[in-house]
Amino acid sequence: MLLAMKIINGRTYRGGPECAILFFPPKMSYHIQDYSALDGGPLEYSNGIQLPSSEQIQNMQCMVLTPTGTLLMGGHHKNLIELDLNTLEEINVVQVNSDNCAILRKHPRFICSGDINGKVTLHDPNTLSVEHTIDCHTGMLSDFDVHGNQLVTCGFSARRGELSVDQFLKVYDLRVMKSMSPIPMMFPPLLLRFVPAYSSRLCVVSQTGQFQMVDTDNSDQYALFIHQVETGGADILTFDTSSSCQAFAFGDAAGYLHLYGASNEVQFNQFNRPTEFADSVEPFQPIDINDEITPLSIIPMPHCEDKLLSDLPPEFCQVVYRPTPPIDPLILNSMKMVRSIGYAPNPGNRRRNQVPYQLDNKQLDSPVSRDDGPDLVPNRYLKQEIKYTKMGLDEIDFNRFNQTSFSGLEANLPNSYCNNMIQILYFIEPLRSALLSHLCQREFCLSCELGFLFHMLDTAEGLPCQAANFLRAFRTIPEASAHGLIINDINESKKKENLPTLVQSWTRFMLQQLNAETADVNDHISEENVSENTSIMTSLFGAKLFSCNSCRCRTETCQETTTLLTQLLYPEKTSTLLPFLDILQRSLSVKQHITAWCDNCRRFTSMTQTKFLKSLPDILVLNCGESKPEIEFLKSQLKLLYESSDSSIKILPEFPVLRKKQCRYGSLCRRTDCRYYHEHKNNKNMQELSQPNQSWMPLEFKLKVKGGEVIVEDCSKATEKKEECIDCTVEENNESVEYELFAVVSVITDLQENGRDNIVSCIRVGPIGHMRHKGGAAYQWYLFNDFSIVGITAQEAAYLNHEWKIPCVLYYARKDVNNRHDLQVLNPVGQQVFREDVSLAARSGQSHITFTPLSIDEEHVLPTGQLVAMDAEFVTLNQEEAEIRSDGTRSTIRPSQMSVARISCVRGDGPLEGVPFIDDYISTQEQVVDYLQNFWDLAGGFNASYHQSFST
Repeated sequence: MLLAMKIINGRTYRGGPECAILFFPPKMSYHIQDYSALDGGPLEYSNGIQLPSSEQIQNMQCMVLTPTGTLLMGGHHKNLIELDLNTLEEINVVQVNSDNCAILRKHPRFICSGDINGKVTLHDPNTLSVEHTIDCHTGMLSDFDVHGNQLVTCGFSARRGELSVDQFLKVYDLRVMKSMSPIPMMFPPLLLRFVPAYSSRLCVVSQTGQFQMVDTDNSDQYALFIHQVETGGADILTFDTSSSCQAFAFGDAAGYLHLYGASNEVQFNQFNRPTEFADSVEPFQPIDINDEITPLSIIPMPHCEDKLLSDLPPEFCQVVYRPTPPIDPLILNSMKMVRSIGYAPNPGNRRRNQVPYQLDNKQLDSPVSRDDGPDLVPNRYLKQEIKYTKMGLDEIDFNRFNQTSFSGLEANLPNSYCNNMIQILYFIEPLRSALLSHLCQREFCLSCELGFLFHMLDTAEGLPCQAANFLRAFRTIPEASAHGLIINDINESKKKENLPTLVQSWTRFMLQQLNAETADVNDHISEENVSENTSIMTSLFGAKLFSCNSCRCRTETCQETTTLLTQLLYPEKTSTLLPFLDILQRSLSVKQHITAWCDNCRRFTSMTQTKFLKSLPDILVLNCGESKPEIEFLKSQLKLLYESSDSSIKILPEFPVLRKKQCRYGSLCRRTDCRYYHEHKNNKNMQELSQPNQSWMPLEFKLKVKGGEVIVEDCSKATEKKEECIDCTVEENNESVEYELFAVVSVITDLQENGRDNIVSCIRVGPIGHMRHKGGAAYQWYLFNDFSIVGITAQEAAYLNHEWKIPCVLYYARKDVNNRHDLQVLNPVGQQVFREDVSLAARSGQSHITFTPLSIDEEHVLPTGQLVAMDAEFVTLNQEEAEIRSDGTRSTIRPSQMSVARISCVRGDGPLEGVPFIDDYISTQEQVVDYLQNFWDLAGGFNASYHQSFST
């Protein structure tokens, strides 16, 4: 019994009762000559190759080729399966509304599917989502076709519990999705097809073999022309037309195919091609069992779906790249190493662009590392630049700059030079906990803004954040502008020339400002406490400084103050190398001659000033020098350190050397340029790089206040002295405080391009910081360069260079600093903020309040999973800056800066569902360039002169 067929290339094919054969007509855009069997089993190509079987491909009934070149299949189940004919894989499975899909038709706008329940569903050709559903027949759908804007169906209706044939065709207009006048028929219609050669003509076939040409625009024109197919009493089961509309083919239940044509010479397709048949199997000559000459490769391997025994797993394979040529031994012998760069004269034994052709002498890799390129300054220290797109920062992949779990800060905002210094404050755990618990009523409070920024860094999960709110509040403080910390386009060049002064001034200002803000909040909270109140800044950074001025008349003026940071005092220019600990000790205990006013002598006279610390801070902040003589002295000390140490000292790579592959020759290797790991060589280098004399500043030291003097001790020497001393008491050991290097702020000078100096910070993150960001409990140094974060070693963090890496601020913390402070974070936001009805719009009267605050009853009733809708509206503060290149392309230099202008929160359920309980405008002191949504009255909310109804 023939179930389905189609005419192609002037030939007809039929299938047995076990399968239904479907052909795709050849077109200019497709080259498909295969057929597939829909017998409930797996799909099969005409060349005999079966597709991978699937549980979804069962009881298939119909298929159609989509405009994208994929195959859409349906059957007696709820799924439409989209198959990629190139990869032979299922790419999409969509559920239909009905339980089956019996017919599929293609339309330029839709993919039409019909079920046996009499419904036709129109799907989107791209997403296969349901666009429209048409209920055509109450009983069962027999056939339908679609062409242009018309959909014509035939089927059965349910009358008195039985199915009866509808003696008419139903016509639907796809433009308005409404039915048109039905077309009456002289016989019960079973099958129908549009004839594409005519715009509105279709051929209708009955089960007994009658067919008629009907025009949907004029149904009476061809009503009398009814043709009969001589089937010999067999029923017509299938019917189709050729793509040229010159031939009809009818298939009956007896297995015969009846072909009707417009003429004797019928052209079935516009683009005929010869039929491709399967290649004949070539016979192979038998091989004798005793034949030892004939290779076995002449026998082809059978088609195997599983893996071969000779296939190696991926873990045993390695990608091998093109090996680089070795360096001439003459160059290696005459090369002079300057830190990590080697210089050698050209031996002149090779012409220009001449390379050796001996492939056997090539090595797998060059012995010289080229991670940082030919530049002296590593790329991770330079200022990172990114190319902005139309989508701003959304399309930039920041993972190539930061592969850690910490979040960086974007550098496209004004005054973003302080990003890396903010990161240091963030990783001071007691300060972070205190600022997260801080909340006050000031409009511009740096402590509040830092607390909000720290919360963003906690929840960003590695994505970069913007310090826009902090920088906006930072610009409004008069003291910051007075100290020259506000950088704009006018004095941008000044910033590049005085970066060390800028860094140290910013550090001094922030410590004083945070101390004042947190102290005011503590005074407000504990008004009844008459004892001396100290802020978190004083307890962390504060040290009691005793100062005494002695005059020649034996008059002494003494006072005790609190200092938050210490300025390193350098001696006059000297040609000898001074240890860092000696400079630190003379900076903590100062004795100098000054000119000051004497009340006893009643004139300015020469006095002797003595300063020393009476208590030690938990975090010791050291300014390395602001003036030009101090910076020059620091550079000279670094230069002397470099000349006195080994010239082969270089920065360690980002990963430890122990991760390299060990050399198979071990200690017997005699190659000077071997790139593999050698235990006897690398251990020696690691010991040299870990020695304190390799860096001017130590990684740790001890401080002790004794007899009005601060004593600085080296930890290594103090340990040796403690071992030798037997009579050391516990009291003497408790007097000393051990400090370790916590962070370093450095200025990086770009030696190849002037004006591109950069500020970076190296921070030692402890176990608490790692565990907060889902890491392990360990100590690790990181290099923070705006949104670029790289893991480094302690030796690299302490490494200084008089040419391009100059330290500005050093942070030394006590080893037990976290145990001396409470690290618990208290939520400063209470329920009172949800009950306030204060808004900018209230300035013009209570009638403009557009929200109803939460009542006390609602706060107790609200569950944890309360449904709340939130809406935010933004304004543009600065337009994006772009440039037009000579080739006409547009490049974005700085994206536009946006700010939130309005926040609305609406109840999602409850008695007041849909009523907002927060509808606040956010005031700004900056000029708004674009309100973006004027119809929501953002400008009116900012001016508070008038206010319209809320919108969310």
